[in-house]
Formats: sequence, structure tokens, C-alpha cells
Amino acid sequence: DEVEAAEQSSGKKKSKKRGGRKRNTKNDGSFSAMWGSKKEKLFRCLDCPIAYHITCMPPSCSFHELAMLCHEHAHTSKLPYLDAEHSFQAKVEANAQKRIDK
Repeated sequence: DEVEAAEQSSGKKKSKKRGGRKRNTKNDGSFSAMWGSKKEKLFRCLDCPIAYHITCMPPSCSFHELAMLCHEHAHTSKLPYLDAEHSFQAKVEANAQKRIDK
């Protein structure tokens, strides 16, 4: 290129930086809020490969602390048995009740 030859002859080194405006990488809450990365755990349906974050599950899903059924399988399949007395949710509720009673 003629520009490179002129820069070399004048003793200037070619800059490797590209010009232009820098991209805004901070989350402005628009597109990235919907499709951005989440740090939450994904819950996968027992019958198919679909998975949801707990905050993204549609109301038609069936789930408890061990398993989830998506909106397509919630009415045709059954969740596995969960012993509610010894479940994590029971421990959380018992803890909350103790704090309320204090």
C-alpha cells in the first residue's frame, strides 16, 4: 500500500489500534437484560431438553426443589415424590416460623 510505504519512509510506525467509537459494554437494561448472561442455576425438564432459570419459568411449569416439568409436560407427566417433611423448603419454613415466633 502507498500509505504504508509513506509511513515507513517518514519513520512513523503504523499504529495497531483501530479507530472508531468504543462499544458500550455496560448493561443498559435493554437487549442484554433479556438475552444477557445470568448466574442462576438452570432447571431442566425431566422429559425434554428445555431448561429455565427459576426467575424465567412460565407459570404453567410444575416444579419443586428436586425436579421440573416444562409447560408441555406438566399436564402429562408427574413430578417425583418429595418428602415435604424432610425437604429443604420445610427447613426454610421452620426457620422462618421460629424467627416470627421470637
